Amino acid sequence: MAPPKRKNLSYYLAELLILVLGISLSFILNEWRQERSERKLETELMMQFRENLILDSISLSAQIQSLDLRMKAAQNLLLVDESSPYSDTTARNLIFIMNFGGFYPTDITYQEMRSLGNSRLIKNKELLQEIIQLYETDFDLLAEWSNTDRAFVLNDLLPYMNRELPFARGLNFGTMSDAKKRQLMKVLIEDETRYLTQYSEIMKIGNKQVFERALGEVRRIIGMLNEELPDEALIAEFAKHP
Repeated sequence: MAPPKRKNLSYYLAELLILVLGISLSFILNEWRQERSERKLETELMMQFRENLILDSISLSAQIQSLDLRMKAAQNLLLVDESSPYSDTTARNLIFIMNFGGFYPTDITYQEMRSLGNSRLIKNKELLQEIIQLYETDFDLLAEWSNTDRAFVLNDLLPYMNRELPFARGLNFGTMSDAKKRQLMKVLIEDETRYLTQYSEIMKIGNKQVFERALGEVRRIIGMLNEELPDEALIAEFAKHP
């Protein structure tokens, strides 16, 4: 029987090369899949942030309109003097300054990102820092100003109004007698009332500035997210092939 032919060095080198290429391709393929998976997760995370911030921008815009209304109501009440007759407009302005607003951010995505440690998914670190700054600083400042306004209304303004204003069922001052309407107008021109009305005006001016700044930041970050997000066709492709 003839001895088996010995394989030469070239054959073994070719086998080794094929093995190395196979392992390398496997690593490259796994890395591509991992990168694609993380890119998909990043896209989903940024889309969720964009949706949350769009809701926040709507809420902030509504609060700014409300603050503007209450601020102007206080300014109009400060124009009342001894010769001013009772009017339903004056009564409405009085009711407006007795109200307060607030802002509750849609922070589900941010809290989820913090708890899961998914901040690494956002590759644009400038965008990530802007998002953190918004939720940790800008929105906290909004809450502080809103709470200060709320405390002023509940602890200072309303107790004074309850004590000094003539009673009107449902705050419907138009149903009061003429004598009580004159009493109401007299209260409005007293120094303590005017001071409280002026504090209300100042509070609303400050709140409005803080809310407008936050709204500007929210809109700017939405713009940054839009620049980072792929076009709708690629998003749809991600959805088809998880």
